[in-house]
Amino acid sequence: MKKLSPKNGLLMPLNLPTMADYATEYRRLLPDPLHVSLIFCRMPDKCAHCAIEQYEKVHDGLLALATDVPTMAQSRGITAAVIVDHGLDQDSDCGWLMDIPWGRDWAVDGLYAQVVTRKYRDDAPESEIAGGLAAMHNIDMHMAATSSYEPNAHKPFPADSELVVEFSTTVGDMYLNGRGVWSESLVGFRTATLIKMRALLLDLDPDSEYDRFVKVGGGLPVDYLTMK
Repeated sequence: MKKLSPKNGLLMPLNLPTMADYATEYRRLLPDPLHVSLIFCRMPDKCAHCAIEQYEKVHDGLLALATDVPTMAQSRGITAAVIVDHGLDQDSDCGWLMDIPWGRDWAVDGLYAQVVTRKYRDDAPESEIAGGLAAMHNIDMHMAATSSYEPNAHKPFPADSELVVEFSTTVGDMYLNGRGVWSESLVGFRTATLIKMRALLLDLDPDSEYDRFVKVGGGLPVDYLTMK
C-alpha cells in the first residue's frame, strides 16, 4: 500500500500520491452499485438560513432529477446499478475550495451544484460526502483551468501548506482505496447532471437547458457559463 502524505505546497488531484495514480483512477471500471450524491453547497459568504430557504425552493425539482438519474446514467452507457441521494451541504470543511473564480462563476446566489460518486456501502460514513465534495471541487478547478478532464492536461495546484493539509485530511484515502470514484466514463453523465442542477437554481427547465447546451456544442460544465 502506498503511503498517503500531503505534498508540501501542492494539492494532489483526488489526494492521490502521484499523477500516475490519478491517471489510473481516471481509466478505472465503475463499481456496481454506484452511489451518486447530488449536493448543493453553501458558498462561504452565504448565510445558513438563506441557503436553507433557497434549497427548499428547488427541493422538488432536485427530487425529480434524482429520480431520473439512474435512467440518465443508463442512457450514457453506465451499466452499474445507481443509488442516488441528494441534499444541502451547509458546512463543507473545505469551503475555501469554492472561494475561487470558478466557484464564484458556477454558484447561483450563493449555492453551488456538485455531484459526488462513490462505491456504494451501507456503512459509508458521512465524512465521505465532505471528502468527495473537496475532491470534486478540485477536479472542477482543473477542468475550468484547462478545459479538459484528462489527467495529462493537469498538474498539482500550488497552495498554502495549511490548505494542503486540510484538503489531504478531508479527502483522506477514499480514492486511493477505491471508495471514492472518478472515471472517464462518468464525465458525460456528471456534466449533464451538473447542468441540470444549476438550471434548477436559475429557475429554468433542466431538460430544456441541457438540450440547449448540447445544441450549441457544449461539452464541459465550463462551456455552460459561456452559452448565449
